[in-house]
Amino acid sequence: GSRPAELRSLTEAVSDTEAAVRGARASAVRAAAAVPWGEVLGSSRLEPATGSAAADAPGAERLRGRVVGLYFTASWCGPCRRFTPKLVQLYEAAARASPPDGLELVLVSWDEIGDERREYARQAGM
Repeated sequence: GSRPAELRSLTEAVSDTEAAVRGARASAVRAAAAVPWGEVLGSSRLEPATGSAAADAPGAERLRGRVVGLYFTASWCGPCRRFTPKLVQLYEAAARASPPDGLELVLVSWDEIGDERREYARQAGM
């Protein structure tokens, strides 16, 4: 009876949702690629994920000439918490396999409280 029609309708809804997510991701990638990150960062000081003193933090100049990945995350984001350890493993493997000045990841946290951001980074091994 109506079961096959319901199943088709559900399958179409899932397909439409997946297409919308792919479109949103592609749009976000295009928007991020268009940002002049060097100008945005300027002479900003970068706080190491370990939370060491900001005075000891390297400036954005340290990133010049390197491949830089921006990792947008938050301690309260479940999927992020599951993905972060995998990203740390990938980063460590890439660091072992390539020159030390080849890749740098910049954690861009949505956490509003610095202690939460530092604890998240510590737990993830960043």
